[in-house]
Amino acid sequence: MVKIKFTAQGANSMIGGFSTGDVATVGEAIGKHLVEEARVARYIEANEPSKPAATGRKPRAAKVSPAATAAESENK
Repeated sequence: MVKIKFTAQGANSMIGGFSTGDVATVGEAIGKHLVEEARVARYIEANEPSKPAATGRKPRAAKVSPAATAAESENK
């Protein structure tokens, strides 16, 4: 993913309408197209290697042994 800032106004079927000064985070391929080929935007952050997509799952909670829970109850 790359962050770009638009230098012109227009529309694109993938991202919709945009105006001068709008900022967007887009995939590397569409970013390259908008900056280098269409020349309607400029990069505002350096290209960074893509991070793996998040799975949308929450991390598992740490398991607590029954003995530890009983010890905590006694300390209260």
